[in-house]
Amino acid sequence: MSFIEIVHEIQGQRGIGTKPLKMELELDKLEREGNTELKKEILEALNDISYTNSVIHDALETQEIAVSQSAIRTWRIRNDILKG
Repeated sequence: MSFIEIVHEIQGQRGIGTKPLKMELELDKLEREGNTELKKEILEALNDISYTNSVIHDALETQEIAVSQSAIRTWRIRNDILKG
């Protein structure tokens, strides 16, 4: 088996790319809880590049939402808000 075949096999076993993003899970949780206004405000902040990942992270902590700065950054990159 070639190296690249091994890489593809390991990636398939780990399900890379299929795991939902942490930020998406938290947004979905807010939706399920009926907290749509907070979800809307968070999405507004995430889509506004004038807010840094750090500022959003700190604001989320005030709402007891534990999401890392890197999870915020990943969500913004995957949603074409920031460049990777």
